[in-house]
Amino acid sequence: MTDDGRRTPLSDFSDEERFLLKKALSRLSVHDDTPKRLCDRLCELSYRKQKVCRESCVKVVRFLHAEGLLSEKKYASDLVSALKSRGYGRRRILNELRSRKFSSATLCRVAEELVKEEPEERERAFLMLSRRAAARKSDLADRAEKDRLYSYLARLGYESEICKEALLKLTQEEE
Repeated sequence: MTDDGRRTPLSDFSDEERFLLKKALSRLSVHDDTPKRLCDRLCELSYRKQKVCRESCVKVVRFLHAEGLLSEKKYASDLVSALKSRGYGRRRILNELRSRKFSSATLCRVAEELVKEEPEERERAFLMLSRRAAARKSDLADRAEKDRLYSYLARLGYESEICKEALLKLTQEEE
């Protein structure tokens, strides 16, 4: 987009920028990405045996965002849903988003949404724990086995309070 808000026609793009646009579209056709991460990936490329200009990468990313082809909110939402379906807890989800270079505004928004969904997270933790215990044919009277199950939930990114609660609930159901 130009400074006055009009769209930048492709004819305004240099050969290098067209090359970057092609690469960006190819990457986005496979999977979504954050603007920062996409820009970093584009800057790693070479065009005619020379490192590409960071300004060109930024221009291409802004163009894609203005055209609606690059949406951090949609990508974050899709990723959070996928991670929840794998049984991950709040901490693990937020760490995944950080590692994929989401903006701090998006991280805050997702964190707020995850806090609102805490009852759902508690149920998900219990479900994951009961599946794991059944698969391992766990003896919940054994302290070492309880520690292993607790560690399993912690690795999935659940808060310690949620891990304890799920383990207690599973123990009570077994009795």
